[in-house]
Amino acid sequence: MSYSIKFDSQFNADYEWLARVHPELLDDLDDAILMLRENGELPEGYRPHVLGNSGGNYNGHWEFHLAGDIDVLVLYWKRAGRTVIRMVRIGTHADLFQGEVL
Repeated sequence: MSYSIKFDSQFNADYEWLARVHPELLDDLDDAILMLRENGELPEGYRPHVLGNSGGNYNGHWEFHLAGDIDVLVLYWKRAGRTVIRMVRIGTHADLFQGEVL
C-alpha cells in the first residue's frame, strides 16, 4: 500500500535547519520518508514509537530517530486505517519537548 506524505510548514522550516546544521543526516531523513511513503512503517533501526506523554507536547504522534550519535528526532502523525502521513517536526529532544504544552 502506498501512503501520501504531507509536510507541515514547521516541518519545512525544521528541514532547512537540518540542512544547515546537520546536512549529513538529510539522506537518512529522505530515505525514511520514502519508506513511510511506500509502506507506512519504518524498520526498527529508526526506533519508531508512538508518544504516550498524556497531556504533553505531541501526545499520540509518532517519533523516530535519525542515524548517528546526534540527538535529532522526527515527529509525524498517522492514524490506523488512513493512508495520509503528516510530517510535523524535526529537532532535538530539547527543541521538541521542553517548554509549554502546545
